Amino acid sequence: IETGGLDISEPGLGRATTARASAAAFDLPVEELTGAELNARWPAWNIPDDWEITLDPDAGFLLVEPALRALASEMTAAGGILRTNEPVTSWSASENGIRVVTGQDTYEADHLVIAAGAWNGKILRDLDIPLEVRRKPVMWFQTAHAANFMPETFPVFVYQDRTGEYYGLPIYGDDPLKVGGSVKIGIHTGGQAIDPDTLDREFHESDIEPDFRAFLTERMRGIEPVVTQSSMCMYTMTPDQNFIIDRHPDHANVAVA
Repeated sequence: IETGGLDISEPGLGRATTARASAAAFDLPVEELTGAELNARWPAWNIPDDWEITLDPDAGFLLVEPALRALASEMTAAGGILRTNEPVTSWSASENGIRVVTGQDTYEADHLVIAAGAWNGKILRDLDIPLEVRRKPVMWFQTAHAANFMPETFPVFVYQDRTGEYYGLPIYGDDPLKVGGSVKIGIHTGGQAIDPDTLDREFHESDIEPDFRAFLTERMRGIEPVVTQSSMCMYTMTPDQNFIIDRHPDHANVAVA
């Protein structure tokens, strides 16, 4: 769903300028805005005039579940087999091939891709990669003016100030998580280090951190810091926050992501 995308940063921080540099490197059209221009075009915002804003007009958000269903359909149509709810207990690799053991079966293949998300640290423990899994609450907030938070009036955003980075998406469709015209906003930075097998999936009022609450009430117009729904995400963080997509150093027939 194309909405446009905003990178908003306090002066001296690099979010918006990095976005501009990336766009210039790949010849992508972006627009540079002042805080006053941002506030005038999208009344949900209350940003100081000297802040840096970059607008990507082609950005938007993905409808994840339909996209994943389509991907699975393409894969099975091409002869692939999808097995779900089947945790992996071990895997091994040799010059002769791959073996993966689950709670229900054992699989052999020529190649393996390990993309285990929050469980990568456990599945790839032999590599001793310093991965940290963080608990990340995702919250939907009540809005006083829902019309200002629809896809045509509220671009997706990443906002950066000296307290952290926050992100958000507009109200969309009949998603049951967006009850009562609520908008999805979360905290990108920080987070509590956790074990993915013991993730606390319950929302707590303390999940609305003081700096985050200040962002909602001071930098946005029409957001009420009342959570209508929540969900729990897990971030798997590398020390430099860059993604890892590579070959396993000991097995040429194993890739990791």
